[in-house]
Amino acid sequence: MHRIATKPGDLDSEKKLESVRQTPADILFISTADTELSGLAQVWGKRFRKKARLTLRLMQANPLQHPAAAEHYADNVLCKAKLAIFRLHGGYGYFPHMLDEILHIKSHGAKTRILVLPGTDEWDPELMNFNDYAEPLVRQMFSYFREGGIDNMELAAEAVELLLENKTGGFPEALKIPTFGWLKDKSGKRNQKSKIGRVWITFYRALQQTGDMAVVEALTEALNKQGLEVSGFYAYSLREIESQEELLRKAEMEPPDAILTMQSFSIGTGPSGGGMDEGSKTRISFLERLNCPVIQVPTSTENREAWLQNPRGFSASNAAMSVVLPETDGRLFSTVVGFKQEQEAAPELEFRSKRLAPDTKQIEHVAELTANWVRLRRTANAEKRVAIILANYPNKDSRLGNGVGLDTPASVIAFLKDLDKRGYCISSFPGTE
Repeated sequence: MHRIATKPGDLDSEKKLESVRQTPADILFISTADTELSGLAQVWGKRFRKKARLTLRLMQANPLQHPAAAEHYADNVLCKAKLAIFRLHGGYGYFPHMLDEILHIKSHGAKTRILVLPGTDEWDPELMNFNDYAEPLVRQMFSYFREGGIDNMELAAEAVELLLENKTGGFPEALKIPTFGWLKDKSGKRNQKSKIGRVWITFYRALQQTGDMAVVEALTEALNKQGLEVSGFYAYSLREIESQEELLRKAEMEPPDAILTMQSFSIGTGPSGGGMDEGSKTRISFLERLNCPVIQVPTSTENREAWLQNPRGFSASNAAMSVVLPETDGRLFSTVVGFKQEQEAAPELEFRSKRLAPDTKQIEHVAELTANWVRLRRTANAEKRVAIILANYPNKDSRLGNGVGLDTPASVIAFLKDLDKRGYCISSFPGTE
């Protein structure tokens, strides 16, 4: 082994060894994005199939988080390629072993030319340490995948062919693709008497670009059955100011009663927490400005069987991206609504694409939960029944509401006063004397 197999604090996915069975090829494309790989299987697979002199392999990157898998892939596949392109979500923090293996094989004379690109829309300067090309060229290649879409995949293939001819100039410019937009409502006009509210679903643009819409469509249908009007919004990232401005514009005309988001991570950065209010010193997520419940409805990067067999459900990386970080925005977690399931195989690429498959039972639960939140939001505060539950851990009455450095009883009184100001029915509450 070139590296120690385990380190304290590593993610569960790194500790799970999955066999990597792939033969060498001229071109390797390794990505964490299944939607991207599925698109490339269609576009690049067809293009390079016509060029008998060039072979192509596509690879899902996540198994390469394990040190043994990374070493095996580097020694048996990577070092024999002409060009390898990596698109890694999480960068060095998620793939230290694989990236260190690149340096290892290069130090031992491997001739493979390496391109390591960020897996998100943000530039990662640390990844330049593993590239064989100058930063302007790396940024140019990054732009094709940052913009996304079938046309840019074709342009990226042209650039790859130029690289294989040892050319580093004359690359086509990436086409600018809208980073957000609204889906057209295909449900038709609903009976106004049955409509109980309006909700939005936000999801990644990549799903819309590649037609991986089964979960979004199933969720929309389930919400419609609950009497909810649904608008679908796709975006590269909800951190983008333009996306936020569009949602605010829409909210002025058609304010939502609830928002369901399939997008991971936290929107806010830094102490302000809201991209449009950098002067604020308190953490206020942009989503709070829409003044309605925001419900996190994640999908898993694993299949349903892995979710059922894991005592904790989600793997550590899925939990971090889709539960822990979104909660810092104040989102309400529901449950997973879709899983990555293997689809058609491409034998010449030694790759099997994955698409999101909806979980009908989970989606029905989320639709019912959303309808309940909408009804609660439309109920007058004076008619709502609120319970305040205090812990008594360790299990003694004298420890009721215990918290080191906290004055829980005083906080409860302050909370009751605030509820009273907001119109909740508070008959009486003690003072702070």
